[in-house]
Amino acid sequence: MSKPLFTNNAATALALAITPTDTVIKVVAGTGQYFPQPADGNYFMLTLIQINNPEVAEIVQCTARVGDTLTVIRGQEGTQPQIFNLSDNVELRITASSLNLFANVPHPVYTQTNYAEYHTATQGQTVMGVSTFIYVPATNSINVYVNGNKQIVSLNYTETSLSSITFLDGLNAGDIVEFTSIQTTYIP
Repeated sequence: MSKPLFTNNAATALALAITPTDTVIKVVAGTGQYFPQPADGNYFMLTLIQINNPEVAEIVQCTARVGDTLTVIRGQEGTQPQIFNLSDNVELRITASSLNLFANVPHPVYTQTNYAEYHTATQGQTVMGVSTFIYVPATNSINVYVNGNKQIVSLNYTETSLSSITFLDGLNAGDIVEFTSIQTTYIP
């Protein structure tokens, strides 16, 4: 998918006059480097402005640049191809079409769900299952508490599977084990 390219403060002038049918424009020697180098279908928008009559302007789409020579598609965004003279302005400006591309990009939506469940341990119990959610081992996506004290993975327990953990030491009868997880879901 092609996309617009930008650089900051890119402006120059025409090195040669152009007619409404010209699709190659030359800018002042050494100033082509101020502009992006389109490739793979990418482009940038330019505004051409007559210096003697600033009300006359045209938006063009630049599809290629080799040094100071630009290949353009004339008369973009409702403007008409015009005659431009030597030294008329050539500026990379943000155009309405470029801004509309960004405005129409859907913004991702994320939802967060908090999970918590409690279990009462039996004497010497080491394996405990999680029943209301799953987690991915080794991603820090589950928190484990015994009697309100946070347990540390690898020091107090191991993450055994998507739905269980194994305590390294057996629990006492009546210990309250709490599992919590905050899981984020992307909604396209």
